[in-house]
Amino acid sequence: MSKPVGFDQKLQLNHLDFTANELRCTERKAMYIKLNEYLDDEIRGLKSRKNAITMLMKIWCLVDSDHQELQKTALSLFLQATQEEKLLLHWGMILLAYPFFKAVSEEMGNFLKLQSEVPSQQLGRQIKLLYGDRRRVEVALGAVLGSIYAWEVVQRGKGNIYIHFREE
Repeated sequence: MSKPVGFDQKLQLNHLDFTANELRCTERKAMYIKLNEYLDDEIRGLKSRKNAITMLMKIWCLVDSDHQELQKTALSLFLQATQEEKLLLHWGMILLAYPFFKAVSEEMGNFLKLQSEVPSQQLGRQIKLLYGDRRRVEVALGAVLGSIYAWEVVQRGKGNIYIHFREE
């Protein structure tokens, strides 16, 4: 049996920010409606919008009982957080919600410790060893890479090569 992937769509930081901000004062059922209205202009296809809503809800609202204290803490920190700190809070919540995102992050980090660039094909081969060689894995890998690129965590070079964005 293959491992579930789940992370199948690129997420924008403003979508994550909206979700975390609204969740503090919105009931769960109403949150679906608010997200649908908010995303209506940005995500045109109904199926794509519903997928994004499902992902956002899983990240910030439908948290496993083991992680609900972390979620409360993250939401309380979110109010005073800088944009960079908000990214870290989102990242942590995504790691809890999506093991696939965690695996991609770990593998990319391992490659970047050894080399300055990571070709997406090299990363893809490693992820397929963990999750199987199937189309869903390719789509999810593209969604994760597209997300972290949009968040300016990595840069994309020629030939789908990823480079660490911030040199410390």
